[in-house]
Amino acid sequence: MDCDLLTLCTGTRHPADMWAYHPENQSPEAWNDMVDALRQVCRIASGYGLRTAIEPETANVVCDARAAERVFEELGPDAGSLSIILDAANLYRPCATSGGLFLRSLQNAGRRQTRARITESLMMQSPGWESTLA
Repeated sequence: MDCDLLTLCTGTRHPADMWAYHPENQSPEAWNDMVDALRQVCRIASGYGLRTAIEPETANVVCDARAAERVFEELGPDAGSLSIILDAANLYRPCATSGGLFLRSLQNAGRRQTRARITESLMMQSPGWESTLA
């Protein structure tokens, strides 16, 4: 491989659509499965000198920056190669008041953050997306 960063999806329990939310995403079983898989991936990646990153997405097991921080807490030393990617589009929840969510997420991610971005489609298609920033 000619790369140094492997980005990972923390998954969904939805049986037909990897981008769709499923209520079981928030179950202890889903969380434990995801942490176990991340632990294995991080160990393997470290052996090859690769960095890894997860991106909190509202439809995934890691659905916000707080859940991402919890991953680091649970992985402990195994999280050495892991970082966070933040994308405002993947934190935006139209049905919820999200005032300042993106900035709070940036602050919470701190030194673990590897990238942050704002997807253009969010700006064009989602009235009120600005509340994620301010």
